[in-house]
Amino acid sequence: MALTAIAVTAFIGCRKEDKSSLTPVVISKEYNTVQDTINDTIIDASSYVYYVVNVIPGGNATGGGKVGGLEGASVTCVSNGVQTTVEVGPDGQAAFPKLSRGNVTVSVSASNHTSLSYTVVLSDDDDFTTVPIDEVPWWANNMRYASTMVVLFPTAGAGTAEIKGQAFADLNEMLLGNEPVSGIKVTAVLNPGAQLTDFVNHTPTTPGNVLNVMYENMVVSGTTDINGNYSLVVPATGKDLEYRVMGDDFAYDVITGANTVERRVFAHPDKVATITSNVTRVVDLDY
Repeated sequence: MALTAIAVTAFIGCRKEDKSSLTPVVISKEYNTVQDTINDTIIDASSYVYYVVNVIPGGNATGGGKVGGLEGASVTCVSNGVQTTVEVGPDGQAAFPKLSRGNVTVSVSASNHTSLSYTVVLSDDDDFTTVPIDEVPWWANNMRYASTMVVLFPTAGAGTAEIKGQAFADLNEMLLGNEPVSGIKVTAVLNPGAQLTDFVNHTPTTPGNVLNVMYENMVVSGTTDINGNYSLVVPATGKDLEYRVMGDDFAYDVITGANTVERRVFAHPDKVATITSNVTRVVDLDY
């Protein structure tokens, strides 16, 4: 089933976290890059941030838990007009050793998964973890660290869910009951808002304030067949997600008598379906 790339915006709510439990993420293979660009007298390391994005596959996950990272995902950061792209490694992390402090636009994508964009603020002196000089090489003293965990939902294969059903309408008043409606577009749209809070883990109380989040590929459409049946494969996770299921309006010449017809417009209110990975929900549309 084809997926349409329509963005759904979700604003992240506040969730207080204990800063004392946060440990800096330092990836040893990046040390040389940091050392080459931050000198003891030329550059003040506290003006920059060592930023790490931890990318998690959403299928079967419940949000906020410990699961393996999504190796091969692509993370792009745009800071002060400079764009840098890093591929996520086996550890599930993409590291940006030297980002200028300020607002950073981050885009995350992976094959067969939803895409994600957000803005993170790397600017407040009190908003970052600093590493004591006796724990890292001398050149990294005063370097500030921040990290964000994000979840990408699968769009195909394991971890997805199915929404299916049948569309009906009274197209012939000479017959009892309703008839199936073919050729109607049915769309499932993820409801934005607080339900996505657990899938991007930072708020103003943690290192790196995430301002807003936009998921793409969270809208799926299909068409009813000759029997009025439809089936949509939608991104999902182990935690319940709410989708709105919508059937398009349509006009039809309804048979009202032996020799009479009347053109009518049929509309259907949205329905809400609660979706979890690897389950099927039946949502019939009775116009």
